Amino acid sequence: MPKLIFPEEFETQIADDIRIGYREQGKHPKWYARIYWENGEKNSYYSLGVKYEEGMKSFLEARDAAHLKYADFKERVTTGGSPTTIISVESMGRRYLKQIRAWAEANEALIAKGQLPRHKDDRNGFWTIKKVESKERYHRQVEPFFDTKWNKSIRNIDLRFLDTFLQWALDNREWAPSTINYHITYLKQVWTHSYNKGFVDNVPKFTRASADLKNRSFRALQAEEWDMMIEWAAKRFHSKREKATDPEAIDLAYQYWMWLHFLSYTGVRPPHGQVKKNLLKWDSYIVEERDTPQEKRMFKRTDEKEHDYEAVIMPEAWDVFNMMEEFREKRGLAKTYLFQHTYDKENSWKKGDPILNFRSTWRNMLRDLGLAMPKGSPAHETLVPYALRGYFITMRLRDGGMRIEDLAEATGTSVPVIREIYYEFSTRKQYSDLTSGSHPDRVKVRERDKDGFASI
Repeated sequence: MPKLIFPEEFETQIADDIRIGYREQGKHPKWYARIYWENGEKNSYYSLGVKYEEGMKSFLEARDAAHLKYADFKERVTTGGSPTTIISVESMGRRYLKQIRAWAEANEALIAKGQLPRHKDDRNGFWTIKKVESKERYHRQVEPFFDTKWNKSIRNIDLRFLDTFLQWALDNREWAPSTINYHITYLKQVWTHSYNKGFVDNVPKFTRASADLKNRSFRALQAEEWDMMIEWAAKRFHSKREKATDPEAIDLAYQYWMWLHFLSYTGVRPPHGQVKKNLLKWDSYIVEERDTPQEKRMFKRTDEKEHDYEAVIMPEAWDVFNMMEEFREKRGLAKTYLFQHTYDKENSWKKGDPILNFRSTWRNMLRDLGLAMPKGSPAHETLVPYALRGYFITMRLRDGGMRIEDLAEATGTSVPVIREIYYEFSTRKQYSDLTSGSHPDRVKVRERDKDGFASI
């Protein structure tokens, strides 16, 4: 490692290679650290984010912050990187994966020699290549959660943000509780690795998922509620059209009505808008043998579990897709996103930009329909857009006579998830189906012997 040299003007030397000072920054003085390396030819200045105050408390806080900055700096230089490189969640995760892969390879080399493995995993077992590959998969699957913060310094990630991971997983993924907890374990291991390397000063406590799948974060949407939503959306469009004061608002209301139908008749996961690549696009729309009795319409999606699936578009929504195509052409929109802004809005969006989501309209709709839950209500009692996907799946199970296995393939999920979350089995409700094809006369016995036993 290059020798680190510090100029004499640093006010306080807190270690052999670390000095700190303070200077005016805004209204209040702030502590800082500056590190010189390569014989003073280069330097790095770090604001420690600590307010300067007279007294030992402020000094100690600045000292601890400087030690963390130095650990970050030292790690970068030692590994041959630039001292100014950001140690992000992504890069720290990669370092952790590199470490456990080295341990797994060492263990397997020992086993091949007939020796006992040495490097233990987090469950008092031993690291194997298979276990490492699972961690690598978890790393890829949490990327969308960190979409806007993936390249932000791990030290600057708000711990309150991390605590939202569970809710994000419940809202946007169909992972079983055990799978969610595996992802949480992975994140905790990344932070533990960061802590051991001196990059963070604590390991956050993550909220873990309940084992009860029925307590997932959305409640089921009832058929009468869906009818109310469609009617509300239609009335809202006509109301805005009659006023004719805001062309963009009219178009947004029109698209919201179509959006409700799209999700309800395809079962596609509603994009939350945080990951742009997951937004709905026209190049995913598939029509085969148009205008023939064999016509088929599908919508291709790349599932979060790294495989593609083709969602069926129910015939009830074909006209809606036709309306969407006509609307796009009339507004002169590019054949990119299914739902686009049709006018420029200063400092917000431009014509052709994707509509990331309709969450504000959704909330207003729930309020107007009396379906909104009080603030602080349990998540699983609250209707969220994801419920439209659940509505599709439930209707297909109830009315379509589809095999669960086929439905799982068409919606990019698994049979266990459908069985646990969507399939509300009741012996009484399914009695006719369960008994269809039976032949009671074959086992009917009318005669009894003198002791009351049936003649068999």
